[in-house]
Amino acid sequence: MNVISTLVAFLLFSAMIQGSGAAVTGSDSVTITGYILPHTAPVADFTATPTTGTAPLTVQFTDLSTNSPTGWQWDFDNNGIIDSTVKNPSYIYMNPGTYAVSLKATNAIGSDTEIKTGYIMVTSPNPSQRIASLKVYVNGLSSPKWSKWLLTTPLTNAEKQLQKGNENPAVNQMRLFINNVRMVRWLRLISQGEANYMIAEANAIIALIQA
Repeated sequence: MNVISTLVAFLLFSAMIQGSGAAVTGSDSVTITGYILPHTAPVADFTATPTTGTAPLTVQFTDLSTNSPTGWQWDFDNNGIIDSTVKNPSYIYMNPGTYAVSLKATNAIGSDTEIKTGYIMVTSPNPSQRIASLKVYVNGLSSPKWSKWLLTTPLTNAEKQLQKGNENPAVNQMRLFINNVRMVRWLRLISQGEANYMIAEANAIIALIQA
């Protein structure tokens, strides 16, 4: 077969392919990025820590809702007023009482509301309990033993006075504690942060006793 014959054969073969409607095959792909929309409305649920304690009580709430909620409406005392719209909020209960908590979770499909009745129980603050906690804090300091004795002695005396119903002597002992804290700080046996905490806690205890 000469060159002319070969060229003619090639042209005839090309014409046959074009006439048959055949096309060159290949592959391609398309990637779409974005959010996958939920197919069902949320099922609202949540938990909280702690659920009991003395006022003021700080509670951390954690959303457990399913089906990908995108919005949250928290009502921490179920009084019809929205208190927070973040996913995992915290809230301070200032007054004693038993509180119901409501969460409405929403997404593009719909919403659901979960109400937990009697969920948060806040009790009246007890000065004796806070004094006991303050003594534990003092005993955990890295200061010398004699300085801890200097700080815990008025706290113990304040506890004894409260047990007898003597509020004014108890307050005087708490004020003595504050003075002793300042002395121990002046001697650089405790940090300024430790001193600030103990003084603030002692003043809060005095306010409870006098309330």
